Amino acid sequence: MAGIDEILVPVDFSACSEDVVRQATDLAQRYQARLRILYVLEPLLQAELEADPNAGMTASAEVQLRNYAQERFPELVRVAEERGVVCNCSLERGRVPDTIVATSDRHHVGMIVMGTHGRRGPARAIMGSVAAAVVRRANCPVMTLRFQIKDDCEETSCVWCVSGMTKLRRSLENSGSCAAH
Repeated sequence: MAGIDEILVPVDFSACSEDVVRQATDLAQRYQARLRILYVLEPLLQAELEADPNAGMTASAEVQLRNYAQERFPELVRVAEERGVVCNCSLERGRVPDTIVATSDRHHVGMIVMGTHGRRGPARAIMGSVAAAVVRRANCPVMTLRFQIKDDCEETSCVWCVSGMTKLRRSLENSGSCAAH
């Protein structure tokens, strides 16, 4: 795999994200490559996105998720930089699989390393698989790392972590905008 100068690492800031960055860092060291950590803000309602690419998420929710990403990026960057790997971060908006592929093309990355929750059956049919869509469409090799919900994760479904809804729910609960469930 000669010629890998940059590895794209899409993250969702779930409990597994640090593990994905750690694995990608190992590869980056091996190939003397840098990392680009990517977080994608996806509009919450896919039907609205298809009708209007700028719809789907209120401005305040998007600002909260952007702020959350900016707070979390340094934790992941530290994982790479502590091991001597140069790391950049990108925050993009759009449909997650499309944005991952577009970012990899725009930055001419040599590889994508991403986690997958390994959903099967109805869960995959309903939610789809970001990793599978990226593998099918990427113009570079894609390494997927399968993770399961960690014991320390407060959510019972990765949907909450992946969508950013955990952070948004906590923020709204703390501001008094909604009742805690």
